Amino acid sequence: MDCWMCDAPADTAEHKIKKSLLVKIHGNGPYTGANAVSHVRDGEVRNLQGPGSELVKYRKCLCSSCNNDRSQPFDRAYDEFFQYVISREAEIVERRVIDFADVYGASSFPREQTNLYKYFVKLFGCDLSSHCLPVPQDLKQLLDEQHFKTRLRVTFAVNEDKLLFGGAQHCPVGIGEMNF
Repeated sequence: MDCWMCDAPADTAEHKIKKSLLVKIHGNGPYTGANAVSHVRDGEVRNLQGPGSELVKYRKCLCSSCNNDRSQPFDRAYDEFFQYVISREAEIVERRVIDFADVYGASSFPREQTNLYKYFVKLFGCDLSSHCLPVPQDLKQLLDEQHFKTRLRVTFAVNEDKLLFGGAQHCPVGIGEMNF
């Protein structure tokens, strides 16, 4: 398989759920006993052994250059976003609003919000590629642009079912099928 971003040979597998996020919420692992983490996919419950588990990775669909260098600003924007979400979970659930100027700072949010969007494009491209589906050319091209137009929309919602578990720290980890 080739890297969907640049067509070089794919030699790395992107995490569906970022390893750093899993470590932040559930620790370094192993996830056993009182630290067990359940992974739910297609109704099947399996225990996640640790944050590097293959259960939470796509197939190898990126080259190391794109995954480790080209997309690092996207990964950092995601890390900062989720640090904000985790630290303000109760407020976000109550208000149902996230102001990206609060997340990234007034002067940085236009750039970092764009990088966050590109992170989700990266995941979407990995999902498509892992299912042997083509990644739209406009999505490949926007990764190198500061300003772009695309029909892909990213929205956020509070998942009421997951709130029943008592917040992110206690919630099972799951990736369902993407709907198009």
